[in-house]
Amino acid sequence: MKNRYHVTLELPDWMAGFVGEKSGQVLATREERMAFVIELSRLNVERGTGGPFAAAIFERDSGKLIA
Repeated sequence: MKNRYHVTLELPDWMAGFVGEKSGQVLATREERMAFVIELSRLNVERGTGGPFAAAIFERDSGKLIA
């Protein structure tokens, strides 16, 4: 019998609004992109919804926020 594992990830409620405001925004430099991710991780700690962790996906050439 094959073992199967299921993982469920839940994002904090506040994150949808914060990221939604930035959706499609172009962050042209690596520094701007990193500052965005650091802000997400700071808010995660500040709001008590997790540790100092965050991630984002940007289009490489344009810097457009994808996810």
